[in-house]
Amino acid sequence: MNKIFMKYTKLNFADIGLRLKQLRGELSQSDFANFFDGMTQADVSRFEKGKFNSKLNILFNVCERFGCDLDWLLTGKTHEEKKSNDKRGDRPDAEIAFIIDYLTRNPEDKLLIIQLIKSKIDIKKAAAEFQKI
Repeated sequence: MNKIFMKYTKLNFADIGLRLKQLRGELSQSDFANFFDGMTQADVSRFEKGKFNSKLNILFNVCERFGCDLDWLLTGKTHEEKKSNDKRGDRPDAEIAFIIDYLTRNPEDKLLIIQLIKSKIDIKKAAAEFQKI
């Protein structure tokens, strides 16, 4: 038999569901599902309960999107995070990925969010300068 097939024949689907829930973090099941074409909130719920169906290929997309290793997701034995393009060099957590996805889908809000962040930085700088006085 195929070695790769043999490696995954005795998977604990309940544990896979727990690891998916861990990856989802604070995101709702619906928000998590929206990251992937063809995935629904009901699919996420079934996955997290360890009930898998023919949509197993979505697990590859989950690993790619959230920067986790398929071995870790399926077996829990390894967890080699992929390097992301952010300055920290680690994968963005689920909330950051959600924000990035939202801004990609809603470019009109991008400038507003950038202005909000810059204003917050300016306020912090002004407060720090005021405390020096």
